[in-house]
Amino acid sequence: TLHPELEHQSPLGHIIFCLIIAIVTIGVYINTIHYPFQFDDLHRIRDNRNIRTYSDFRQEYQFFKGERFVVNFTLWMNYAFGSKGLNNIPTVEGMHIFNILIHTANGILVYFLAFMLLGRFINKNDVIKFDKDNERKGLNLFFNRYISYLLAVFAGLVFALHPVQTESVTYIITRSELLATFFCLLATILYIKLVPSKSLISFVIKVIFISILYGFAIESKEWALVLPLLFLVVDFIFLSSGNGKRFIKRVNETGSVLLTTGIMAAIFIYNLRNTYRGDLDAGFSVEGVTHWQYFLSQFNVLIYYIK
Repeated sequence: TLHPELEHQSPLGHIIFCLIIAIVTIGVYINTIHYPFQFDDLHRIRDNRNIRTYSDFRQEYQFFKGERFVVNFTLWMNYAFGSKGLNNIPTVEGMHIFNILIHTANGILVYFLAFMLLGRFINKNDVIKFDKDNERKGLNLFFNRYISYLLAVFAGLVFALHPVQTESVTYIITRSELLATFFCLLATILYIKLVPSKSLISFVIKVIFISILYGFAIESKEWALVLPLLFLVVDFIFLSSGNGKRFIKRVNETGSVLLTTGIMAAIFIYNLRNTYRGDLDAGFSVEGVTHWQYFLSQFNVLIYYIK
């Protein structure tokens, strides 16, 4: 049985905690809106004439071709709606504000994801027993009753404020990370709500939206290809509670979305082979990097994140 707060969720509680995440996150990053273009920002944004008119944008960037269509579309939107200064050159302020708002939204989505998942491990009967055993109405009772909210807002704040996020927020072109995370979080929340659905129509609509979000995610950053595997991990650990039989039953029920996203991943990877031919340009004056060398460099990244 679920914690009573999950059976009778308070919209006001969610609004308050989401506002806390939003205010703190924006407050921390607001002083970065004047930071200048850095590294790849120079040629991907400042000197990129393909984001200055919609016709040039559509001619240069194709959807589902591994060209990060969604990222470049947001850059075009930034430019079209005010991020331009003298000599029609893009300016940084509007682009930084966009990054901060998307990162704030991600912190709120982490809050809701944590709330949905952690509540499954809190037993209603334990809470009721605790309430009866504690006649004093104090902080202990408050924390016990609203533990899911408090853990969720803690998760959202840790995600939003952790220093490892700084590059993704303040380095404008790495909004690719922010956007991919945004779409992946939304898709994961929808996946959790996929079964049970109220009707077949509701189920089909959720599958369609998950597929669209998955397409947007991988057109923001290529690592989002692993999202179907993330669905399975979340399903096994949280939704099936590590029960193999329950997990297999759920996979049979959610198989349509797993199949759809799997086919999309295969098509996208095939298109990538045509988009990225030969050696890669790693930037920072490092040229001629092979795909294998690029892959090996990622292990240092993993060690850095773990540290």
